[in-house]
This record gives sequence, structure tokens and C-alpha cells, in this order.
Amino acid sequence: MSPLSEPHRWQLRVDVANHAFFDHAHDHIPGLVFLDAAAQATHALSGARRTLPTHFDAEFARYVELDAPCWLEVTPLRRRAPGIISTRLTGRQNDSEVFSVRITASEYN
Repeated sequence: MSPLSEPHRWQLRVDVANHAFFDHAHDHIPGLVFLDAAAQATHALSGARRTLPTHFDAEFARYVELDAPCWLEVTPLRRRAPGIISTRLTGRQNDSEVFSVRITASEYN
């Protein structure tokens, strides 16, 4: 993810040479990349030294192609308990919402 000048917004950056996410040539970004981005965004917003994702709830509306930027927006959600953080990460490409991930994580300092 690359930060933008706006708070809680990033541009998705992917390394297609990363074989953990790209095991063969793709014309789109695999969904696992978005789960990783959600975990990174949750950690970035938490202020904690470490976070451990405990729950993902994802909806994928359409493929995210490699030929156009994908913009990420994170919305912090209400804390259910101390040490537990939830966020919603939304991806947009070509002015359309392409995925949404709600993530819950435990914070560790």
C-alpha cells in the first residue's frame, strides 16, 4: 500500500513477483492480496506494536485488474472490547467498489 495525502487512504501496490500471492501469470489481483491489505491497514490504524487478525468478512464484487489503480479506504469501526480493533477496508477501481473486507484483530503492545 502507498499512502496518499488523505487520511485512511492508500493506493494498492502489488509485487507480481511475490509467489505467495502470484503463483502464475494473472490479469487480475487475487483476493488474498486484499485480505493482506486489510490486515496491514488495521495494523497501521491501531497504533499497536503488533496486531493479530482473528476474523475476516469479505465481499468481492468483481475482479481488480492490474491495468488500473485500485484505491483503498479504511474506516475504523467501534471497538467491542479493549485490545480488539475492527476496520472496514473498501477497494475502488475505475470509480466502482470492487471489494470490501471487515477485519477484526487483537492488539499487542
